[in-house]
Amino acid sequence: MITLDQSIRAALCSLVIVLLPPGTAMAETAAGPSTPLTGPAAPVSDPVPITLGAARDAAMGANIDVIHARQARAAAAAARIIAAARPNPVLSYEATQLRSRVLTPQPSRTADQIVRIDQPIELGGKRRERIAAAASGYAAAGQ
Repeated sequence: MITLDQSIRAALCSLVIVLLPPGTAMAETAAGPSTPLTGPAAPVSDPVPITLGAARDAAMGANIDVIHARQARAAAAAARIIAAARPNPVLSYEATQLRSRVLTPQPSRTADQIVRIDQPIELGGKRRERIAAAASGYAAAGQ
């Protein structure tokens, strides 16, 4: 598993390679002829100095592993909220025709209608355990 420190180091190395002066790493492409896909070669100029803090900020903002870790923490926070929610009640409606219209002339008497509301109740500490598991996932995502 790649740690956050290793991800930052890899991003810093990539950033240093990109920010090298064109004369050192890019000598072949800067001196080469222009092509229809790349256009004319860019002029060689002095590199812009970058500080370690700026490099770390750039790495933290653009590193895919860091972005994934932030999203995992947000997903774990959402899972914690969902785990704490109680189950929703269930509303059901049923109409059953028990009598024929021949025997009972009133239209309201031809069907039995049932409206039902069910509220699931969790037993055995399942809710408490689900909340504890979600809190553990949130704590692990924060590491």
